[in-house]
Amino acid sequence: MNEFQPLTQRLPVRVSYICLAIFFNVLFVLAISCEHHKSDTLSDAASFIKAKETYDKKHYTDAIELLEEFTFRFPYSEHVVTAQLLTADAYFDSKQFLLAASSYQNFSILHPYHSQKDYAIFKTGLSYWHLAPKSQDRDPTYTQKALEYWQRLFRDFPESEYQIEAKSLYEEGRKQLVGHQLKVAKFYCRTKNWLGCVYLLDKFIKKFQDSDPDQVKIAAKIGLSALKHLDHMVNKGQIIMSNHQMTKNLSPRSFKELLNSMLVTWQGITQSST
Repeated sequence: MNEFQPLTQRLPVRVSYICLAIFFNVLFVLAISCEHHKSDTLSDAASFIKAKETYDKKHYTDAIELLEEFTFRFPYSEHVVTAQLLTADAYFDSKQFLLAASSYQNFSILHPYHSQKDYAIFKTGLSYWHLAPKSQDRDPTYTQKALEYWQRLFRDFPESEYQIEAKSLYEEGRKQLVGHQLKVAKFYCRTKNWLGCVYLLDKFIKKFQDSDPDQVKIAAKIGLSALKHLDHMVNKGQIIMSNHQMTKNLSPRSFKELLNSMLVTWQGITQSST
């Protein structure tokens, strides 16, 4: 064999094909790398505009990806704060309310003096509101969270443009919470758990006596009936004092005095005019 014969002629045909395949793969990878490098060299402004345009087109999943990538690549950009808030909006608009709530909360923490902090607090509450059940029979945790954030809005931003909408939703949520707590107390009464019934009604009446007098009057009427049953159980020695939060630090005599005090208070509530 001629030692100066071209390499492709000396190698088997199969090996030549493999070499050519490797060569073209390398070219392909280099081309992709160049395109990626070109993308990476976009300015922070151009990257943000691209993400914002994607959000404006309501392509929220792609927008979230672009906004989070922008925030990671350009942490000191003048657009990064806007991008963080826009990310929360994208989660909210795509109905990912738990992620939206978390993003709005993080914005409030990271930027405590930002001009749109009131917006972030309002939208945190609104995110939890969308997660809250509309039935009074369901767990009210998200309703409570929504109300807590709107209370912060009322306290910290009394002039906020979001006050009117927040107050309307807050009142609706508060009624939901009142109804839920009264339903729970009624359930204890219905199942003849008289100690639990009286305990929950007492908490309910103390909590809502000023804000919901009509509901409190209903609770007091139920409570008067429950007190009779509970007093009967106490007289028969059927209450183990250490087994419940309401009685564990009381002597039987002190507990009787507490029940008598409730009786007087609740009678007064039922007889008052609303």
